Amino acid sequence: MTLTVAGKQTRAWHGAVLVLFAVLLGGIFAIGTGTAPAAAHAELLGTTPEDGAVLEEAPRAAELLFNEPVRLIDGGIRLFLGDGSDPVILSARTVDTTVTVALPIDLAEGSYALSYRVVSADSHPIAGAISFQIGETVQASPPPDTALEGTPPATETAVSALTILQYLGLLILAGLVFFERIVLRERRPDDRGTRRIMAIAFGAAALASLFLVPASALRITGLPPSAMFDLSSWVPGILWQPVVSAALVTLAGSAGLILALKATSTPGRFAAVAGVGSRSPCLCWSGTRRPSRRPGS
Repeated sequence: MTLTVAGKQTRAWHGAVLVLFAVLLGGIFAIGTGTAPAAAHAELLGTTPEDGAVLEEAPRAAELLFNEPVRLIDGGIRLFLGDGSDPVILSARTVDTTVTVALPIDLAEGSYALSYRVVSADSHPIAGAISFQIGETVQASPPPDTALEGTPPATETAVSALTILQYLGLLILAGLVFFERIVLRERRPDDRGTRRIMAIAFGAAALASLFLVPASALRITGLPPSAMFDLSSWVPGILWQPVVSAALVTLAGSAGLILALKATSTPGRFAAVAGVGSRSPCLCWSGTRRPSRRPGS
């Protein structure tokens, strides 16, 4: 009985140490295969009209100048009227780093707030608003809170949690395969415990990658997780990065896992490492930083 308990404790410690090495080596392996820090968010450099401007007559268009090209979101440009009525969704176009917004014709005297929500080159939403008034006799009012709404905290939490789960799954699996096949040069099939850890790590990474597609789209459109069941609300916010990431994890990852569990030859061992390692670019496509909120700076 004592030997059995001691043997179980030894195996438990061996498994813990193996997972620790897996995470460390997986991180080194991911960094060495091209993981790079996410690019900086886009910044609003200036607007026409300027934030807080007092105009004698209604402008025909508004311009938002960013430091890099941005992508428009359906319904992302809105005009809030000072009378508290529902905002008007405006059409816009982008040319290089400038977003030109077509304003309604014959705007009456009053206070207005133009809100924007666009996507920067690093695939993060940029939200904010500028205010202006037409006519000097009108008392200016601050933009309503709804004009400055960012991504709901629940959506940010969901994206962060899924990204962390994806990271851990990828790093543990890559570290295990790299440690077993390259460092230890094991040719025999892994024991049941190692296979179980690999399968759980792959499953966690795959599920997280798949759910990151709608979760990232909800962050782009600025909607809560409950809107996931309304496809029309988040499909316009789908980006190619999480889609490609999910495809790499499920396809290349499953192939690498099968090779890791079955292959015993030297080419097979290196193919397993390559299959698992090919998913490491997913780590630089799933940033967790919060979207910028720059109300007319």
